[in-house]
Formats: sequence, structure tokens, C-alpha cells
Amino acid sequence: MRSFALAAALLLGTAAAAQAYPTALINVPTAGVDPFKSYHLGVYNYLQPSVVPTPNSPYSLTGGFSVGVSPYFDLAPGISAGAVEVGVDGFFPYPSPLYPSTGLVTDTSFLVQPHAKVGLLKETDVLPGIGLGAYYFSAPSLDTSANMVHFSLTKSVRVGDWDLGQGTVGLYHGNPASLGNDYNGFMAGYFHNLPAGAYAMADYTTGQHHLGGTNLAVGYSVNPMLSITGGYFLANEGRNIDKAFLFLDWVGQLPI
Repeated sequence: MRSFALAAALLLGTAAAAQAYPTALINVPTAGVDPFKSYHLGVYNYLQPSVVPTPNSPYSLTGGFSVGVSPYFDLAPGISAGAVEVGVDGFFPYPSPLYPSTGLVTDTSFLVQPHAKVGLLKETDVLPGIGLGAYYFSAPSLDTSANMVHFSLTKSVRVGDWDLGQGTVGLYHGNPASLGNDYNGFMAGYFHNLPAGAYAMADYTTGQHHLGGTNLAVGYSVNPMLSITGGYFLANEGRNIDKAFLFLDWVGQLPI
């Protein structure tokens, strides 16, 4: 997904600063949705140090594009729901090297995989945002297609003038052929704005599979349209599939 994702000035919840960042953390989707008629374009470069240069490259590249196709609708004073984003993720090189734990030589999932999310409830000062979506989708029979469905709650917290950041918790259900016995699990993440356009984030996904682990990252919003994020993934399965990453995220408004 961003590995999973991304409005000129996308808002991560009602209390977060506007910046060029997607509606997900690293591997954990928030409840936020791309604003209507806005788009996100992301380029995500990974380096897996444990994979030798030959025959499998240690580098991989993921590209993501998403767009807001429906706005929030007012259900009651201060209560909105129904926004929708859709998008695709692309993977390079293809076929790409898999994680050593799978025992497979190449990735047999699709080159391009769709994703989508519905904002069931827009975050307010009191209520959390609620999102329901799916990502990493391709043929159900393929053992490298995670086919993840997620349910997320996201809330920004302020105490007086203090911004305490934004937290996300969620549940996922995936393809047992890809994720093994841990095809149901829990996700959590945290995002915090720092001074001078910087930000920090972390997320965690349960499970002994290629998506399970902890991401730690820091980033910088160059302007309201462009963000740069770097960090490291610590895999639940062991240090041999840890990897560093560098993300570039661009958001804008569709000319319609």
C-alpha cells in the first residue's frame, strides 16, 4: 500500500498540519481519505541489506497513486461520512525478489495492485475517524497476494495548546496463502508534527509474515505538496528481512 498509497494540502485528521503525506503511515492505513478531486503520487524505495546483489537485487521500488472520488456527506451537524479514495500500487523490479522467509525466488503477485478506502466517519474534535478499506489485492490463489482488508480508527489529541499527535489502531484480515496462520491481526500507528515542517511516525503490524513488524520514520514537508520520509522496518520474522526505506510523496488537485 504505501507500501501501501495519496490534494494540495492533505489533512491527517482535523488537528494535524496540512502537508504532502498520504492517508497511511508506513504499513498502517489511517481512517483518513484523500479529499475529493485531489490526488496523491508516491515513490517508495526500499533497501534490504540481507539480500545479496546477485541473483536478486537488494533494491525494490514501489509507486502508488490514489485519488479522492467522493466527498464526505453531512449526516448531522458536525457529523460527516462517505468519502471514498481509490488507487493502485505498482512494483519494480517485476518479478521482484521475495523475502527470504518465503523460500520463493520471485514474486508472483500482480505488477499493479488496486486499493480503496471508505471514510465511514470523519474525525471531529470529539469522535475518531473510522475507515474501512482494502489493499495489496490481486488473484486470491497467489501466495504472494496479501489481499488485506482493514478497519481503522484514527484520532488526533490536543490538550490546551499542546499537540500530542495522532494515533491509529485497526484490525486486518488477509489471504492465508500469503500471510500464513497470522492472516488476522492488529495494527497501530502514531504520527506527530515537529517544528519547521518536520514530522515523526511509527507503526506496528502483528503477524509472522512479510508485513508484520515495526516501522520507525522521520520526514520533512518541503512545501504543502512535497514530503520526504526516511526510516527503517524491523520485521517480526527476524533481522534478515529488515530494510531501510526512502519515500517521496506528492499531492495535488485534479484540474476538474
